[in-house]
Amino acid sequence: MLYSGALVALHEKKNPLMFRIRPADSLQAVILAKGVAEVMKSRKPAILHMQDDYGAGTAKLLEAELKKLNIDLVAKETFSPRDNDFSAQLLNIKNSGADSVICVTYNRDGALIMKQRRTLGIELPFLCTTPMFAATTLDLLEPEDLKNVFAAGDVVLETRNEASKDFVKRFAARWGFKPDPYGAAYYDATKMLADAIAKNGADPAKLQAYFTNLKPYEGVAQTYVNKGDGTNNLAHSVVLVKFKPGTKEFEQVASYSADQ
Repeated sequence: MLYSGALVALHEKKNPLMFRIRPADSLQAVILAKGVAEVMKSRKPAILHMQDDYGAGTAKLLEAELKKLNIDLVAKETFSPRDNDFSAQLLNIKNSGADSVICVTYNRDGALIMKQRRTLGIELPFLCTTPMFAATTLDLLEPEDLKNVFAAGDVVLETRNEASKDFVKRFAARWGFKPDPYGAAYYDATKMLADAIAKNGADPAKLQAYFTNLKPYEGVAQTYVNKGDGTNNLAHSVVLVKFKPGTKEFEQVASYSADQ
């Protein structure tokens, strides 16, 4: 099975039949912590996260990464993924003296939080998880909502390499909007699987061996490789982007690879 779920608990099981095609949440935590310490130069971050496996798990990873950098949270607020009003949590963070906010969300709730922070006049930098620069989130926002907003993610497809740029161009021409990292990962997975079948036929054991022993495979979203540590993680790099003033466009400001 090729899957994109990023929960660390999934690869901790070391299932020999499951191969992850997107970076694990542990890497997202690293790049967000680096963003706090190195990009924001923040020493008093707060965190706002949903109360589910993804949100709580990512928050725990973030706290651990921040402690490695000798940074402690000054506030920690939670919400339900189905909530619509985040004003209480946002005001608590504002009153805590925080100088930055790490925000762990999905699409709809992330967009609502960005709008409500603006309404409340909160101008602190927000460092958000991958859904913030997905097209489905950006469709719910205005450029003004993205002032001083950063986001962690898999890749900036428009600038990664020529193959990635071409993929974005072809995808946009066909569908009328830009691809996101999730779709790009599944595109790469399909291409890898086609390569595996072309070389090995449909024999399940041979297909498993192909991904278990995967050498660097250059896709549009990642350079995929199995490092043989039992986790079967094939994607090992993440980026941090910042939204450009007055637009929904973004640019890469930091990156991290598990090889660093």
